[in-house]
Amino acid sequence: MYSKTRILHTALLILGASATHHTSWANETIQLSLSAGSESNVTRGLHDPHIKPSGFLSARLEAGKLFQLGVNDSLLLGVGASSKRYGKLSGFDQTAASLSATFVHKFGFGAYAHQLSLSASHQWLAARGTARDRETSAINLGWSKRLTPAWSLFASVSAEENQTQELPMQARLNALGYDPLVALPFKLYDYSSKALQIGADYTFANGLMLTGQYERSDGYSISSTAHPSQSIYKIASAFYIEPAFANDWYAYRLKADIDSYSLSVSIPLAQDMAVDISGNWFDISAPAGKHYDNSELSVGLTWGF
Repeated sequence: MYSKTRILHTALLILGASATHHTSWANETIQLSLSAGSESNVTRGLHDPHIKPSGFLSARLEAGKLFQLGVNDSLLLGVGASSKRYGKLSGFDQTAASLSATFVHKFGFGAYAHQLSLSASHQWLAARGTARDRETSAINLGWSKRLTPAWSLFASVSAEENQTQELPMQARLNALGYDPLVALPFKLYDYSSKALQIGADYTFANGLMLTGQYERSDGYSISSTAHPSQSIYKIASAFYIEPAFANDWYAYRLKADIDSYSLSVSIPLAQDMAVDISGNWFDISAPAGKHYDNSELSVGLTWGF
């Protein structure tokens, strides 16, 4: 659906334009992040042997332009390009480009005033095979408040819509006894979701920042299996051949309530450089009592230009 080369080329053209056509560097940012980590359940498998872990390398380049609309109002326009590469599971590699706009209103003056933000974004993501290619549109309403020089709180609600292209019938699906009259849709990434997030930041005197957050998402999860069964088919809302594997694996979409917990620390090394360490744990509840989890740990470097 989307060429990785085309997505990356388009994003870099936009980033280049944002970096060369400017009037005030004070209102523009460019940030590069490189990281390495591991993920415990890349396939979102329900149980062994479908649970597949892997290490990964990731890179993200972002650029933003801030427009001051008034004393208490501002608009931030952003563009980004990213890539993630898995060591053992290269079929799950992905490349993405994104655009975003965020309006921020500050209720009053000073560092301790409440802030309300409204953002909209769109992402194009390319993976191996069109079944995992997708576009995602999202809207987010956020609130933040600094309580002390060290403590800050934030919360948000968001909604997103995922879309993908139509997928053709495959011979392997026919071999499973596919019946077009009762079959599930093929489009894995054709769904909407909503989420609530709350969290807090603590900044130490030396600039080190600790962040903890919780998110509750009402949406879907895409899982992989080498042994499709009737019990899985009955609770799935979409089913197709898994393009991430060369052999006989299948992918299916499950309605899911996802609780995610994250803890991260940012350690400044210089004025525009920091080491970022983060851990994420996802607790996923699916229909018919299906329950599984995934965890992710990463270490990276971030540069600001």
